[in-house]
Formats: sequence, structure tokens, C-alpha cells
Amino acid sequence: MVDRKYLTLRGAIYYYKRRYPTHIQGEYGIFFTKSLGTGDIRVARRKRDKMHSKFLSVVEKAEAILKAHEDNEPMVIKAARELHSLKGSVPDTVDGNS
Repeated sequence: MVDRKYLTLRGAIYYYKRRYPTHIQGEYGIFFTKSLGTGDIRVARRKRDKMHSKFLSVVEKAEAILKAHEDNEPMVIKAARELHSLKGSVPDTVDGNS
């Protein structure tokens, strides 16, 4: 069995594809996708293993940026977000924005 975890084949080229953590998907999208520039599965697996550390680095930077953004928000907005999360409303919906 060939290990294709986090690998997607488009045409003849493999891509590294990982889902972003849920809490940063709103800002960065659902998936991180990067071409591995090869159609050889053995080479793609080696490149995938290297790409994994880059993905983790991207996620760390994204979380730091979002954290800095949250730290700069006024206290009223932070309190409203907290209230909405406790209430169970979803942000950016009619219930979440009211």
C-alpha cells in the first residue's frame, strides 16, 4: 500500500494538502496547498515530510497574528465574542452579530 497521507494528485503533479485548524480557517481558508513539483510518489513522500514542518510553521505564525489581532481589540468586542461563544451563537451570522 502506498502512503499518500496529505498528498493530492492533480494531473501528473503531487501537491501537499493539509486542513488548517478550525480556529484559523476563517482568516486563512480551509486548506494549505503547495505543489511538490513531482509526479514520482517516492519523491513526493520525501518532499511531503519536509513540507510538514513548513506547514506547522505557517500555522504557528497564523495563530500569532490572530492572537495579536485579538489583543488589540477593544474590551467590549472581546466581551461580546465571549458572550456569543457562551450563548452558542455563531460569529458573523444574524444571531452572532446581534
